[in-house]
Amino acid sequence: METKEKCREIAAEMVRLAKSDFEYVRVFLTASEEREVEVRDGKPENSSFSESVSMVIVVSRDGRTASASGSDISPDGRKFLVSSVQELIKVVEPDPWYIIPEKEMIGSAGKKLDPVDYEGYESRTVEQLLEEAMDLEKRAVSIDKRLISGGATVSASRLTGAFACSFDFSEGFEGTDFSMGISLTVDDEAGDSTNVGRKQRNGWSTTAVHLHDLESRVDVARKAVSRTLGQLGSRKPPTGEFEIIFDSTSSRSFFAALSQAVSGTNLYRGESFLLDAVGESIASNLLSIREDPFLPRGIGSRLFDLDGVRAMSFPVVERGVLKNYLLGVYAAHRLGMKPNGCAGGSSNFVVEPGNGSLDDLVRETSRGILVTGLMGQGADIRTGDYSRGAEGFLIENGEILYPVSEFTISGTFSEMLKGIDRIAADARPDFSVLAPAVRFRKMVVAGS
Repeated sequence: METKEKCREIAAEMVRLAKSDFEYVRVFLTASEEREVEVRDGKPENSSFSESVSMVIVVSRDGRTASASGSDISPDGRKFLVSSVQELIKVVEPDPWYIIPEKEMIGSAGKKLDPVDYEGYESRTVEQLLEEAMDLEKRAVSIDKRLISGGATVSASRLTGAFACSFDFSEGFEGTDFSMGISLTVDDEAGDSTNVGRKQRNGWSTTAVHLHDLESRVDVARKAVSRTLGQLGSRKPPTGEFEIIFDSTSSRSFFAALSQAVSGTNLYRGESFLLDAVGESIASNLLSIREDPFLPRGIGSRLFDLDGVRAMSFPVVERGVLKNYLLGVYAAHRLGMKPNGCAGGSSNFVVEPGNGSLDDLVRETSRGILVTGLMGQGADIRTGDYSRGAEGFLIENGEILYPVSEFTISGTFSEMLKGIDRIAADARPDFSVLAPAVRFRKMVVAGS
């Protein structure tokens, strides 16, 4: 696989090949490789090694923009991509919103991100991955003889790449990624559960940029087992209004949708309920969110965006008030705003922690439901409506009574954001959306 310096040289050469024919040229090149092993029932189920290369060139001239992509980065492949955009731009209609980024915005933020663990990556031979996947599965199913493995997977990948543009800027980048997880099932034969005769499915996984930041196999197995067995005997909750707690996994899903609602592309297309909402109070004053591309070893950390604009950290929501959208160059121009290094979306979308743990939120809830899993596609950022299938646990007087499933929670994003009355401090670091458990004051539950 190419080094980041070689990627930088290739990207810069592509710009040199094309720049005389266009007002502006940018090239984005990535090369990656991945090793992955999956086991099931103590036997290897799948073992794979993959490599991929992708190069994209985007050119602009006279209000027109054209792009071409390919996987051949040889000299002939580069020339073919350049000739492709030379032909394509002749048939593209001018875009009245076309704009070239300001030169002063282009560059690298110059922060230390610590995105690479090559020693860890080189230690991840297929044999080592297989051994760890087998051990993870063995640990999990040995906890309770009723458990059936749905498969344990361990993987390692690395990425190199580069960005270059007409402003004589070219920069390479690199990173590593490690992951491990297991899926489990168990036959539900508990008491008066409406699920008797069915299988409960759950699991747990962990991801990190550095190998030693992964959760241990002991912890992954324990959490997978707990989440799977915890749903035994589940039933539908009563229909009505409840306080709703999202654990950190469910909270992450909710705030990931919110990050899309503040994305410039969705906003200028009119596909977000938060259009023209900057400066307005959109949430509880307990809620603050920041865009932070500089988290050391962060899953989404970066020094520049897909436009080559220097990355920056800034508040998105501050004590409930929407302060900024996530904007690339084109979206910012469409909205009459300044780009802020978010072409391609958020880097790390960080919900500022409150205090306490998930258990504290449960103890402080008189009548509610702890949601540990969400299903369906009912988070509509265009209309702001929110309706998802869910599973979790019924809470009465600060105590968990029994597991619940096959119910729907519904409301709107606006109601939910303004109804946040408690935020914990337990965000998981293994995703680019870092969100702790949160409690919503009231939501409608459709159950039995």
